[in-house]
Amino acid sequence: MGKLNKYDADVIRLHGLGWSQRRIANELGTSQGGVSRTLLRLGMRSSTIPGKHDEQIVGLYKSGMTVRDVAATLKISPSTVMAALKRMKVQRRRSGVAPLLSEVETASVLQQSQNGVSAEDLSKQFDCSAQTIYNIRHRAKVKQ
Repeated sequence: MGKLNKYDADVIRLHGLGWSQRRIANELGTSQGGVSRTLLRLGMRSSTIPGKHDEQIVGLYKSGMTVRDVAATLKISPSTVMAALKRMKVQRRRSGVAPLLSEVETASVLQQSQNGVSAEDLSKQFDCSAQTIYNIRHRAKVKQ
C-alpha cells in the first residue's frame, strides 16, 4: 500500500479511536457508506478495534446502563457495544430487565420501596444504580 491521502489517514485515525462510521462521516463531511467503503478498501474491519473499550463497556453495562447509554457515554456505536458484550461473553438482559439482583434482593427492594425507602438509598444498599431500582419498581408497578 502506498502513501495514504489525508482522507484515508483521517478515517483510519478516527476509526482507531473507536468512533462509529456515522460519527466519522459527520466529522469528515462525507457519507457513512463512503467511510465503510474506505475501511474495506484499506483492508480494515468495518467495526472498531476489538477490545479497546471492552472492560469499560462491560463495567458500564453491568452498572445498569443500557447499550444505547453505554454507546452515548463512550461516543461509540451501539453495535460496537453489542460486539464487545458478545466478545466478553456477557449475558444480555432483556429490555428493561436488570439481572443484577437476585430474586430475594429484588423482593427486598420492592418491600423497602413500598415502605418509602428512596431509590438512591436502595442503590447504595444493593450496590447497583438508581436506574436499576427504578426498573425493578417499574416492572412491579410500584409507585415511586
